[in-house]
Amino acid sequence: MIKFFRKIRQRLLSENKLSKYLLYALGEIVLVVIGILIAISINNWNEKRKNDSISQHYLNLLREEFEFNKQNLQNVVGLNDTNAHNGLQVLKYTGPSKPEISEKSFDSLMIMIIGNEVEFEPRNEIVNELVSTGKLSLFNNADIRTSLSSWSGAIQRVKFQEAKLSKYRFQLLDLSMKHINLRDAIVNSRGEIFGITASKFKKENTQILKLQEFESLMTSFIGASKFADRRFEALASKIDEILYLINQEMTN
Repeated sequence: MIKFFRKIRQRLLSENKLSKYLLYALGEIVLVVIGILIAISINNWNEKRKNDSISQHYLNLLREEFEFNKQNLQNVVGLNDTNAHNGLQVLKYTGPSKPEISEKSFDSLMIMIIGNEVEFEPRNEIVNELVSTGKLSLFNNADIRTSLSSWSGAIQRVKFQEAKLSKYRFQLLDLSMKHINLRDAIVNSRGEIFGITASKFKKENTQILKLQEFESLMTSFIGASKFADRRFEALASKIDEILYLINQEMTN
Protein backbone atom coordinates (compact mmCIF):
# COMPACT_ATOMS: atom_id res chain seq x y z
CA MET A 1 0.00 0.00 0.00
CA ILE A 2 2.86 2.41 0.84
CA LYS A 3 4.61 1.59 -2.48
CA PHE A 4 1.34 2.25 -4.30
CA PHE A 5 1.01 5.77 -2.83
CA ARG A 6 4.72 6.45 -3.45
CA LYS A 7 4.34 5.61 -7.15
CA ILE A 8 1.39 7.99 -7.46
CA ARG A 9 3.40 10.82 -5.88
CA GLN A 10 6.40 10.17 -8.14
CA ARG A 11 4.23 10.12 -11.26
CA LEU A 12 2.54 13.40 -10.36
CA LEU A 13 5.89 15.05 -9.68
CA SER A 14 7.40 13.75 -12.93
CA GLU A 15 4.46 15.17 -14.87
CA ASN A 16 4.86 18.59 -13.14
CA LYS A 17 1.29 18.42 -11.94
CA LEU A 18 2.04 20.37 -8.73
CA SER A 19 -1.55 21.34 -7.93
CA LYS A 20 -2.75 17.75 -8.23
CA TYR A 21 0.24 16.60 -6.16
CA LEU A 22 -0.56 19.04 -3.37
CA LEU A 23 -4.20 18.01 -3.42
CA TYR A 24 -3.17 14.37 -3.32
CA ALA A 25 -0.70 15.02 -0.48
CA LEU A 26 -3.42 16.78 1.49
CA GLY A 27 -5.77 13.85 0.96
CA GLU A 28 -3.07 11.45 2.08
CA ILE A 29 -2.57 13.47 5.29
CA VAL A 30 -6.30 13.41 5.93
CA LEU A 31 -6.35 9.64 5.49
CA VAL A 32 -3.43 9.24 7.91
CA VAL A 33 -5.19 11.46 10.50
CA ILE A 34 -8.42 9.51 10.09
CA GLY A 35 -6.49 6.27 10.54
CA ILE A 36 -4.87 7.58 13.72
CA LEU A 37 -8.23 8.74 15.10
CA ILE A 38 -9.79 5.36 14.33
CA ALA A 39 -6.90 3.59 16.06
CA ILE A 40 -7.23 5.86 19.12
CA SER A 41 -10.98 5.29 19.18
CA ILE A 42 -10.54 1.52 19.03
CA ASN A 43 -7.91 1.66 21.76
CA ASN A 44 -10.16 3.81 23.96
CA TRP A 45 -13.06 1.42 23.37
CA ASN A 46 -10.93 -1.56 24.32
CA GLU A 47 -9.65 0.25 27.40
CA LYS A 48 -13.18 1.20 28.45
CA ARG A 49 -14.39 -2.37 27.97
CA LYS A 50 -11.48 -3.59 30.08
CA ASN A 51 -12.19 -1.04 32.84
CA ASP A 52 -15.90 -1.84 32.74
CA SER A 53 -15.11 -5.52 33.23
CA ILE A 54 -12.82 -4.74 36.18
CA SER A 55 -15.34 -2.36 37.75
CA GLN A 56 -18.13 -4.95 37.46
CA HIS A 57 -15.85 -7.49 39.15
CA TYR A 58 -15.23 -5.14 42.06
CA LEU A 59 -18.89 -4.17 42.27
CA ASN A 60 -19.82 -7.83 42.69
CA LEU A 61 -17.24 -8.23 45.44
CA LEU A 62 -18.39 -5.02 47.14
CA ARG A 63 -22.00 -6.14 47.09
CA GLU A 64 -21.07 -9.44 48.73
CA GLU A 65 -18.98 -7.59 51.32
CA PHE A 66 -21.69 -5.12 52.27
CA GLU A 67 -24.47 -7.72 52.23
CA PHE A 68 -22.37 -9.61 54.79
CA ASN A 69 -21.84 -6.41 56.79
CA LYS A 70 -25.57 -5.70 56.76
CA GLN A 71 -26.43 -9.13 58.16
CA ASN A 72 -23.58 -8.94 60.67
CA LEU A 73 -24.75 -5.53 61.87
CA GLN A 74 -28.32 -6.79 62.30
CA ASN A 75 -27.01 -9.58 64.55
CA VAL A 76 -24.99 -7.10 66.61
CA VAL A 77 -27.96 -4.76 66.97
CA GLY A 78 -30.10 -7.69 68.14
CA LEU A 79 -27.52 -8.63 70.77
CA ASN A 80 -27.16 -5.03 71.94
CA ASP A 81 -30.93 -4.62 72.26
CA THR A 82 -31.13 -7.86 74.24
CA ASN A 83 -28.41 -6.65 76.62
CA ALA A 84 -30.15 -3.30 77.13
CA HIS A 85 -33.47 -5.04 77.73
CA ASN A 86 -31.92 -7.40 80.28
CA GLY A 87 -30.24 -4.46 82.00
CA LEU A 88 -33.58 -2.69 82.32
CA GLN A 89 -35.08 -5.84 83.82
CA VAL A 90 -32.30 -5.98 86.44
CA LEU A 91 -32.67 -2.26 87.17
CA LYS A 92 -36.28 -2.84 88.24
CA TYR A 93 -35.04 -4.68 91.33
CA THR A 94 -32.21 -2.44 92.56
CA GLY A 95 -32.64 -0.65 95.87
CA PRO A 96 -32.10 -1.01 99.61
CA SER A 97 -35.00 -3.43 100.14
CA LYS A 98 -34.83 -7.21 99.74
CA PRO A 99 -34.76 -7.89 95.97
CA GLU A 100 -38.00 -9.39 94.66
CA ILE A 101 -36.38 -11.55 92.00
CA SER A 102 -35.28 -15.17 92.21
CA GLU A 103 -31.63 -16.11 92.22
CA LYS A 104 -32.08 -18.13 89.03
CA SER A 105 -33.76 -15.27 87.13
CA PHE A 106 -31.18 -12.74 88.29
CA ASP A 107 -28.25 -15.00 87.47
CA SER A 108 -29.62 -15.69 84.00
CA LEU A 109 -29.95 -11.97 83.26
CA MET A 110 -26.50 -11.10 84.62
CA ILE A 111 -24.65 -13.89 82.81
CA MET A 112 -26.15 -12.72 79.51
CA ILE A 113 -25.22 -9.09 80.19
CA ILE A 114 -21.62 -9.66 81.25
CA GLY A 115 -21.07 -12.61 78.93
CA ASN A 116 -22.14 -11.06 75.62
CA GLU A 117 -19.75 -8.55 74.10
CA VAL A 118 -21.27 -6.20 71.55
CA GLU A 119 -18.80 -5.64 68.72
CA PHE A 120 -19.40 -5.06 65.03
CA GLU A 121 -16.63 -6.66 62.97
CA PRO A 122 -17.15 -5.72 59.32
CA ARG A 123 -15.44 -7.14 56.27
CA ASN A 124 -13.41 -4.32 54.74
CA GLU A 125 -10.95 -6.09 52.43
CA ILE A 126 -12.39 -4.90 49.11
CA VAL A 127 -13.27 -1.35 50.09
CA ASN A 128 -9.85 -0.90 51.72
CA GLU A 129 -8.11 -2.16 48.57
CA LEU A 130 -10.08 0.21 46.35
CA VAL A 131 -9.36 3.22 48.56
CA SER A 132 -5.67 2.47 49.16
CA THR A 133 -4.87 1.74 45.50
CA GLY A 134 -6.90 4.58 43.99
CA LYS A 135 -9.14 2.13 42.11
CA LEU A 136 -12.26 4.03 43.17
CA SER A 137 -11.75 5.95 39.93
CA LEU A 138 -13.06 2.84 38.13
CA PHE A 139 -16.57 3.87 39.15
CA ASN A 140 -18.35 6.57 37.18
CA ASN A 141 -20.71 7.62 39.96
CA ALA A 142 -19.12 10.21 42.25
CA ASP A 143 -21.60 9.34 45.02
CA ILE A 144 -20.36 5.78 45.32
CA ARG A 145 -16.74 6.98 45.42
CA THR A 146 -17.62 9.41 48.23
CA SER A 147 -19.62 6.83 50.20
CA LEU A 148 -16.88 4.20 50.02
CA SER A 149 -14.22 6.76 50.96
CA SER A 150 -16.15 7.74 54.10
CA TRP A 151 -16.85 4.16 55.21
CA SER A 152 -13.82 3.94 57.51
CA GLY A 153 -14.89 7.13 59.29
CA ALA A 154 -18.35 5.68 59.94
CA ILE A 155 -16.75 2.55 61.40
CA GLN A 156 -14.56 4.62 63.70
CA ARG A 157 -17.60 6.40 65.15
CA VAL A 158 -19.17 3.03 65.92
CA LYS A 159 -15.96 1.74 67.49
CA PHE A 160 -15.77 4.79 69.73
CA GLN A 161 -19.22 4.07 71.18
CA GLU A 162 -18.52 0.34 71.43
CA ALA A 163 -15.46 1.15 73.56
CA LYS A 164 -17.64 3.07 76.03
CA LEU A 165 -20.12 0.22 76.18
CA SER A 166 -17.32 -2.29 76.72
CA LYS A 167 -15.89 -0.18 79.56
CA TYR A 168 -19.15 -0.31 81.55
CA ARG A 169 -19.58 -4.00 80.79
CA PHE A 170 -16.14 -4.80 82.24
CA GLN A 171 -16.82 -2.61 85.27
CA LEU A 172 -20.02 -4.58 85.87
CA LEU A 173 -18.03 -7.79 85.48
CA ASP A 174 -15.39 -6.63 87.98
CA LEU A 175 -18.04 -5.62 90.54
CA SER A 176 -19.92 -8.87 90.03
CA MET A 177 -16.78 -10.91 90.61
CA LYS A 178 -16.51 -9.30 94.07
CA HIS A 179 -20.14 -9.64 95.13
CA ILE A 180 -21.68 -12.69 93.47
CA ASN A 181 -20.85 -16.38 93.31
CA LEU A 182 -19.99 -16.70 89.64
CA ARG A 183 -19.95 -20.48 89.76
CA ASP A 184 -23.55 -20.63 90.98
CA ALA A 185 -24.54 -17.89 88.53
CA ILE A 186 -23.27 -20.01 85.63
CA VAL A 187 -24.99 -23.16 86.88
CA ASN A 188 -28.27 -21.34 87.54
CA SER A 189 -28.28 -19.74 84.07
CA ARG A 190 -26.64 -22.37 81.84
CA GLY A 191 -26.78 -25.58 83.80
CA GLU A 192 -23.75 -27.73 84.57
CA ILE A 193 -21.63 -26.97 81.51
CA PHE A 194 -17.88 -27.52 80.99
CA GLY A 195 -17.94 -29.75 84.08
CA ILE A 196 -18.88 -26.82 86.34
CA THR A 197 -21.19 -27.85 89.18
CA ALA A 198 -22.87 -25.90 91.98
CA SER A 199 -20.62 -24.16 94.47
CA LYS A 200 -20.31 -25.28 98.09
CA PHE A 201 -20.14 -21.63 99.12
CA LYS A 202 -23.60 -20.23 99.73
CA LYS A 203 -24.16 -16.64 98.75
CA GLU A 204 -27.23 -14.75 97.60
CA ASN A 205 -26.20 -13.17 94.34
CA THR A 206 -29.23 -10.87 94.38
CA GLN A 207 -27.70 -8.95 97.29
CA ILE A 208 -25.63 -7.01 94.74
CA LEU A 209 -28.88 -5.30 93.79
CA LYS A 210 -28.70 -3.35 97.05
CA LEU A 211 -25.47 -1.64 96.01
CA GLN A 212 -25.87 1.88 94.63
CA GLU A 213 -22.59 1.42 92.73
CA PHE A 214 -24.13 -1.54 90.91
CA GLU A 215 -27.24 0.48 90.09
CA SER A 216 -25.14 3.36 88.72
CA LEU A 217 -23.00 1.05 86.60
CA MET A 218 -26.05 -0.74 85.20
CA THR A 219 -27.65 2.62 84.38
CA SER A 220 -24.47 3.71 82.57
CA PHE A 221 -24.33 0.41 80.71
CA ILE A 222 -27.91 0.78 79.49
CA GLY A 223 -27.26 4.38 78.44
CA ALA A 224 -24.18 3.35 76.48
CA SER A 225 -26.23 0.60 74.80
CA LYS A 226 -28.86 3.10 73.70
CA PHE A 227 -26.23 5.50 72.32
CA ALA A 228 -24.61 2.55 70.51
CA ASP A 229 -28.01 1.86 68.93
CA ARG A 230 -27.93 5.33 67.36
CA ARG A 231 -24.49 4.68 65.89
CA PHE A 232 -25.62 1.30 64.60
CA GLU A 233 -28.72 2.87 63.06
CA ALA A 234 -26.60 5.46 61.23
CA LEU A 235 -24.26 2.72 60.02
CA ALA A 236 -27.19 0.62 58.79
CA SER A 237 -28.37 3.60 56.72
CA LYS A 238 -24.85 3.96 55.37
CA ILE A 239 -24.76 0.31 54.31
CA ASP A 240 -28.16 0.59 52.61
CA GLU A 241 -26.96 3.69 50.76
CA ILE A 242 -23.80 1.94 49.55
CA LEU A 243 -25.74 -1.14 48.43
CA TYR A 244 -28.19 1.06 46.53
CA LEU A 245 -25.35 2.88 44.77
CA ILE A 246 -23.60 -0.41 43.96
CA ASN A 247 -26.75 -1.84 42.38
CA GLN A 248 -27.29 1.39 40.49
CA GLU A 249 -23.73 1.36 39.17
CA MET A 250 -24.06 -2.27 38.07
CA THR A 251 -27.11 -1.52 35.94
CA ASN A 252 -25.56 1.48 34.14
